[in-house]
Amino acid sequence: MAKEIRGHAMPDPKVYVPTPQDPEPNQSGGTVPWASQGGGSGPNQGPGFAFDAEQLGRMAETWENLAERFRNASRNARLLMEANGAGSEYASAGNAEMIRSSGKALLETLEERMKYCQTMADKFSDAGAAYGTAEEGATTEVRKHGGKY
Repeated sequence: MAKEIRGHAMPDPKVYVPTPQDPEPNQSGGTVPWASQGGGSGPNQGPGFAFDAEQLGRMAETWENLAERFRNASRNARLLMEANGAGSEYASAGNAEMIRSSGKALLETLEERMKYCQTMADKFSDAGAAYGTAEEGATTEVRKHGGKY
C-alpha cells in the first residue's frame, strides 16, 4: 500500500502560469501574469513589448546557456556510439550494440533540443534588437518635435 505524503504543492511563482479564461486585471491594468513583474510594460493590448531590453537579453542568454548544455551532452552521447563489448562473447557484443543504438537515439534527441534552445535564444535576441530599434525610433521622433526623452 502506498504511503501518503501529507502537505500541499504550491507552484513556483517564477514559472509562467497560463492566464485563466476570464482573467482579472493585475495591478498594472493588464491581464497577463507577468505584466506587473520585473519591469513589465502594463496592459498587453496590441503591438509592443511585454519585456524590457534587459529582460530579453537575459532570456536570450538563458536559452543560449541551455543550448550549450545540450551541446556538451551531445559530445558525451557520441562516446556511447563508440562503445565496444568488454569481451568476445555474444552477450558482450550484443550489449555494446544496444549501447551504441541508445547513444544514437540520445544524440538525435539532444541535437533536437539544442536546436530548439538555439532558436529560442535567437528569437529573444532578435526581439531585443527590435526593442532597441523601436526605442531609437521613438527617441528620434520625440526629439524631432522638440521633446526630451
